[in-house]
Amino acid sequence: MKEKGFDTVGGGLNLKEAQQIFYKEIRGKRLAFINVCEHEFSIATDKTGGSNPLNPVTNYYKIQEARKNSDYVIVIVHGGHENYPLPSPRMKETYRFFVDAGADIVINHHQHCYSGYEVYNKKPIFYGLGNFSFDWEGKRNTIWNEGYMVSLWINNGKIDFKLIPYIQGNDIPGINLIDVEKQDEFYKRIDKLNAIISDDLQLNAEHQKFMNTTSLAYKITLEPYRNKYLTALYARHLLPSLLSKNKLLNMLDYIQCEAHQERTINMLLKNTNRTQCK
Repeated sequence: MKEKGFDTVGGGLNLKEAQQIFYKEIRGKRLAFINVCEHEFSIATDKTGGSNPLNPVTNYYKIQEARKNSDYVIVIVHGGHENYPLPSPRMKETYRFFVDAGADIVINHHQHCYSGYEVYNKKPIFYGLGNFSFDWEGKRNTIWNEGYMVSLWINNGKIDFKLIPYIQGNDIPGINLIDVEKQDEFYKRIDKLNAIISDDLQLNAEHQKFMNTTSLAYKITLEPYRNKYLTALYARHLLPSLLSKNKLLNMLDYIQCEAHQERTINMLLKNTNRTQCK
């Protein structure tokens, strides 16, 4: 990418390289870019390449470093629930923390659909841009095909922005701006999402509703059923669960308790021949 003249940030041949802040001077102002990613299988380690991991503690110190060495700090996050057009309460809390730590702008993407935004302490937080260019024959005329870019104006500490909505990978190939007459509908949906984001009780309720509708798929991965036919029967409640309540409580403890979580992750990494990210 760099050989082609593209600037990159948030990835590298090892963790140290992936964590590097990217600085760029634009019209006499120095901008710092930090790019982080939720923990999937693309995270860099001390010895392997990948993405800069989302870690609020480590990210805090990088934001502080960027704050000292630039005029403005922009944090980009790859994270969120796929096909869910709202941030989780955790995301809202974390991204607001990034602003409190010194970020001027926070931009999230990943969910394959767009979300809303808020202005927190005069700093904009965008919770999901949607797909930019992801053509999929099985996805047509759905939230998969809609997204927006963000145009930013920064002047004397004041940040203004404009959303640029588009349609991608749909009936017409490529990326096409939404027709002016259809933009009102887009902004009405954005306003509805923003209203939910601004209300913690409503945001929590919507998130819990989403979690409840998707919990079965996660429980299936814990069941010992591996044959696709048995899995299908279990999903239709035609086979019993082989996980007792005590077993589930043990799993909850191993995931929820920080000390147990560390040991659980270590065990899983060891038995899948993967490396712990430091």
